[in-house]
Amino acid sequence: MDNIYIFTESPLNITYSRKISLEYISQNFSTEVWTTFHRNNEYFKNSKNSFFNPIKINLIKNNYHLFQKLKKIKNKKNIFIYLDYNSSLSIFFLFILKIFNIKFIVPPRRTPFNYEKKQRDPFLYRIYKRDKTNLLNEIKKKIKYFFFTILNKFQIIQKPELFFVCGEKGIPYWKRFCSPKKIINTNSVDLLYKKKKKILNYVYCVYIDENKNFSPDLSFLKNSSTKTVSNLQSFYNNLNIFFNKIEKKYDCSVVISSSLKFDYKNENPFNNRSIIYDKTNELIQYSKFVISHHSSGYWQAIYDFKKIFFLTDENLIKFNQNNTVRDNSFLFQQNTIDTKDDLSSLNIEINTSIYKKILREYFLSDEFKQYKDIIKDEILKLFK
Repeated sequence: MDNIYIFTESPLNITYSRKISLEYISQNFSTEVWTTFHRNNEYFKNSKNSFFNPIKINLIKNNYHLFQKLKKIKNKKNIFIYLDYNSSLSIFFLFILKIFNIKFIVPPRRTPFNYEKKQRDPFLYRIYKRDKTNLLNEIKKKIKYFFFTILNKFQIIQKPELFFVCGEKGIPYWKRFCSPKKIINTNSVDLLYKKKKKILNYVYCVYIDENKNFSPDLSFLKNSSTKTVSNLQSFYNNLNIFFNKIEKKYDCSVVISSSLKFDYKNENPFNNRSIIYDKTNELIQYSKFVISHHSSGYWQAIYDFKKIFFLTDENLIKFNQNNTVRDNSFLFQQNTIDTKDDLSSLNIEINTSIYKKILREYFLSDEFKQYKDIIKDEILKLFK
């Protein structure tokens, strides 16, 4: 039987699994997950999300254990799907795949936004301004990419057999990064392309929540603090005052759209405003406009041509978040808004041509091709 092995060194949750059709793949192929991430990790501690639970899952204890498992399947018909290829970038895994000549594919990758250099602070300054707890991780990442580039250039590690990208910038970017044998451009898996049923029957705008009081990613990295703001009480106080002003100006309700990464349970820091989980794209489709810091959750607003307000706050100095907010805002050639700003001159007009340009460059394929429609056939081709 044709075997699919899913390899990841990151949390594999239901939300992401759904986006890249893992359940659909597991229904059509014999599927196993190989992961170095233990499901009992703190990552899911305060989460509504859950671990993707396929028929078979194997916890990889160390590199020796990984080597032994790969050795057992080297002469069999199998393909790996490497989920967090560019983020975890396990050079050892790629090296052993090369030795045993085992193929792997990469599901749709997001192409990093190309911010104008003049709009950004110099690299060294950004490193200096980062929270010191993250500085070491940044340095490690740069070193790993350096060695990856050399090993990849001299074909010492395995290259992707098939690589899915999004947008016209995706092909040249990922070709430069890893030289995959085949690239297919599909629409982004992060967006909804058909209207879903309306959830709310009143006029509202959407705030993309980033659960600032607990970051699963910081927990995963074993940071001593899992909060991403300098002063939590001050942040929510500023935010709620800002929401009051927005609601008064636009005669609409602010609805909090939260991912499954965090569960507020019986606490509501948004002055009892509605918190709706795991429906960000659906909410955006019918919203008046969107308020965001730097979460990718706002992307649906680009496809639906909704105004996006990029919000800064004095408490977002941690991890240099306000600069990231400004980067996103500059992409749309607009200014950020601060929680303490006067909103009298605010408007919800958008520059349609910029939205179309961003969609074309980063999210859509020329043929409007959907990943789920072709993934099964592409895998079958590789097994022939």
